[in-house]
Amino acid sequence: MKLSFSLKQIKKRFVFLIFIFYTLNNTIFERQYFFNEVLSAIGFAVFLKICLKRNGILFFPKNEITRLLAFFWALCILYIFISVLFKTNWYFYFRHWSIFYSTFIFFIGFFWKDEFLKFMQKIRKWLTGIILYFIPAYPPYYMGRVLDRYSAAVFFPFFFKKINSSKYLILLLLNILYAYFFQSLTGTMIAIIIFVVLTLPSYAYFRLLFLVSLVSFLMLFISQIPHFVKYKEGSAGNHLFGNLSYVYRDSKILQIDPNSSWRMVYWYRVVVEKFPENLLGIGFGTPYLPYVEGRDTADSNYDDKHDAHTTGAHNTYVTIFVRLGIGVLFFFFALYTAILKEFYRFKFYYLKNNHIIFFIGFFTISIIGLFNPTLETPTYSGVYWFFLGLVAKSIHERRLTNENPPNT
Repeated sequence: MKLSFSLKQIKKRFVFLIFIFYTLNNTIFERQYFFNEVLSAIGFAVFLKICLKRNGILFFPKNEITRLLAFFWALCILYIFISVLFKTNWYFYFRHWSIFYSTFIFFIGFFWKDEFLKFMQKIRKWLTGIILYFIPAYPPYYMGRVLDRYSAAVFFPFFFKKINSSKYLILLLLNILYAYFFQSLTGTMIAIIIFVVLTLPSYAYFRLLFLVSLVSFLMLFISQIPHFVKYKEGSAGNHLFGNLSYVYRDSKILQIDPNSSWRMVYWYRVVVEKFPENLLGIGFGTPYLPYVEGRDTADSNYDDKHDAHTTGAHNTYVTIFVRLGIGVLFFFFALYTAILKEFYRFKFYYLKNNHIIFFIGFFTISIIGLFNPTLETPTYSGVYWFFLGLVAKSIHERRLTNENPPNT
């Protein structure tokens, strides 16, 4: 029995190492060794072993997040079948399946939460030392990176034996340090948003701040629409992403950060220009943008056909909406409403048992998704679903025990 238990623990720790390496450097461990697919297969095996009964009936742990996951599955499976009729070719069709199969990594986080936490506590000093050592050693060239530009931030909460309010400022400084050395606006936004989320006193304050921020952004976005349409003008108007130089030149605001402005032009093209037909979603294996067969106008290593199918909107929520339609907006709204309400109402409980680190990790990868491909790509999607599994299990256990009253 002891030997069996030991071997089981070794297997789980090996899986956790795969997850850590994948998170810290997807350039090597996903793009070359397909660690996301390995983790997805392991998650699927865990799902079948625990949730599939001998009579063939699936048994899901009864909680709101697993029900929402089932809804997301239903959307994906529906579009997998429908997309056969509209796909460009089989390669892009199956490539987009990562949106679906990566979700099974959720079950590694959900069912192995306690073992993962114990493992992270044992390697805490090593992981902290490695990450802090390599942050200042960021090389300017892409293939030389030891750490990813963003995702190492999900492990910052694990640097501490116990997270409490006195550590919030340290987390802020760690993210600012990370953003500084990696020249990452995403890292800066992680630092600011995580600090604000942790220090707000209640969900009502978060909701108010979110609505004010959303309305402010929408007003800015709408004010720039006359400038966005300039992408069609000039000789470069036929390029895949349009003549963006015209856009920047036409607006002083858009000149401030061309990288962010490029994203907004993209959001305009896939959301505003294609409304309302995009409410139904474009499915799998179809292009985000129109392209000319055989042309290579974008600044990338691939032709326009490849870029049109694989270059998402650099906001994972916009991209998934484009693919799966309005139904997925309900999924995101219900998911984040449930998690944030739980987080603020029972923050003291999660601080006490240190499960708040799972929430911080999930919020971090969610913020990365605001500015980068995440759920639509195997390079980051596994991190999202793994931490969602950890959060879901923490909430599930809290509701089962129901020992601590909510914060007031």
